[in-house]
Amino acid sequence: MNWFDLRYLDIIGRKGRIPTWFNFIKNNFLSSSSLFLPLYFINSSFTLASPCLLDHTVKDYQFYPQWAINFDFDTQTLSVGCVCITYKKQNSAIMSHWLPVSTSADERSYNPCPGCALNIPALSKKSAIKQRCNSEKCFFNVTLSETVGYPTRNAKVFAAYLPITLSTSWSYATSLALAHLMNPPLTVSFTLSPSVKDSLEDDVLPSSVQSLYTDGSFRPAKDSLSSSMASAWIALDDDGFILESSSMHLPSCFPSALRSEIYAVLLGLNALSRDSSISVYTDCSQLISLWTRFVDVPFSPKLLCEPNHLLWFSIRQLIMDRNLQVDLIKVPAHGDDVYNVQADSLAKDAHSSLQPSVSPLAFCHAPCLLAFNFLPIDMNIRHFLRSIADARALLSFCSLARFTALGSPSLFDWAVFATYLPITLSTSWSYASSLALMHLTNLSFSDPPDTSSPSTSRINDDDVLPLSVHIMYTDGSFLSVKDSSPPSMTSAWLALDDDEFILESSSLCLPSCFPSALRSEIYAVVLGLNALSHNSSISIYTDCSQLISLWKHFVNAPFSPKLFHESNHLLWLSIRHLIMERNLNVDLIKVPAHGDDIYNIQADSLAKNAHSSL
Repeated sequence: MNWFDLRYLDIIGRKGRIPTWFNFIKNNFLSSSSLFLPLYFINSSFTLASPCLLDHTVKDYQFYPQWAINFDFDTQTLSVGCVCITYKKQNSAIMSHWLPVSTSADERSYNPCPGCALNIPALSKKSAIKQRCNSEKCFFNVTLSETVGYPTRNAKVFAAYLPITLSTSWSYATSLALAHLMNPPLTVSFTLSPSVKDSLEDDVLPSSVQSLYTDGSFRPAKDSLSSSMASAWIALDDDGFILESSSMHLPSCFPSALRSEIYAVLLGLNALSRDSSISVYTDCSQLISLWTRFVDVPFSPKLLCEPNHLLWFSIRQLIMDRNLQVDLIKVPAHGDDVYNVQADSLAKDAHSSLQPSVSPLAFCHAPCLLAFNFLPIDMNIRHFLRSIADARALLSFCSLARFTALGSPSLFDWAVFATYLPITLSTSWSYASSLALMHLTNLSFSDPPDTSSPSTSRINDDDVLPLSVHIMYTDGSFLSVKDSSPPSMTSAWLALDDDEFILESSSLCLPSCFPSALRSEIYAVVLGLNALSHNSSISIYTDCSQLISLWKHFVNAPFSPKLFHESNHLLWLSIRHLIMERNLNVDLIKVPAHGDDIYNIQADSLAKNAHSSL
């Protein structure tokens, strides 16, 4: 269904633009022919809306136009048009023929057919049709039992020979019609082992069962062992005799302690006879709390946003289908209730049994479900789609040529990288890839440096300064656009020892990329830090108050994704990376601008003179 179909069903509001997540579903879950990809196919019996039927209260031979869809079983063709006159006794009707404006499955606009092989000229000469149908030229007979209504609100044709736009799309209207007319049987088959079949078999318990003790067990992943879930139930009669017990090692799909507890109740209810009244005893307080929200109350679509919603759907469906009366009763965890202790022991022992070779879908009794790679989506569906989108984005991102040129994808820790960069549906590829490239290469761009230039070679060499350097003066200079001259940025730094002797100095005319005075100051610090040895302790003197203020937010503070919203964030990330990689201890100290500090004056002079260099 497209966005307009959802609006017609009042599932969404009638205002606002189509959201990004919906466009992602449309572009990635559908093929170019607008048929569902096999991974996302849902049986056509699972229709979320009732078919639109024709109004059969209309008298025969009376002109009453109704938008309809006809499926000819002999020719296996679909036709859209207006049913004008019905003949219920003959199971037939006269229908005008309309053609979609385009071949898109999302098309909602139709033009009157100018005449085709279906046309029966005699029908257009009937007085009722001749007087009222000014636009239509093509009429033919249809079988009423093969015709259903087209779901739409707007139905009147106001102008001759002009297209009309209906409320729902061709794909939604025709799929709804086919689901009703063909009505295929629901066929969902799974290959179950005999032991699993016995565990899931219906009505295995007699009606004398009055009590169920259920318990679940969850073991998180540890060392080389994956996470594991198991559940167990014990059935008792009125006299407290154990009639039956069962335990099972569950499929590890969305594993959690709560999920194992819900599974235990579900499998216990699945073993009950119809019309049973049962008291279910559990030591899980969270299960009882959620039961009052998801089972004891009328259905709410908000349940779809909850984890384990398919299990809750299955419990609701079992209770309704078998007319069960269920009460949940809390028993103390790790208390002296022998039946609860026994259920707990059964669940824990089940971890050592073999995990059933069956799809988790076999445990679901929900009337409608979504699956991905044959696994049920039992979490917030929107969050799941977002995680799939992010995974697809990262996969495409890792295969970019600019990264494979740097080396094999296995060289990079993409798991850490995925959390470091905000690669989401709304992130542009050029933006994300530039972030990654700067991070991976530490400002060494993919073009090899020109080693013929001493100044350029010096910038990219590590450990050019001795450990005796403890003081550094940095300064930047920015010349804005003037006359025909483009903007220009330069930076400079001075390295001093404890006796305040100048050991080294450097200046550079910077690339004019996002030029600004602050950017030149940050560049000066980056280039100064890049020249330091590992494990250096340095005091950096600068006359830029804004630099010191931002340093506290972006360097001294823990990393925050909000940094990506700031200008010059790549330079700040480079500073953080240099400090971390070389284990530097850096203090920033403010000196008065245009004061009498000779080293600051010299750094300022070096930066300004660099404007004349290449």
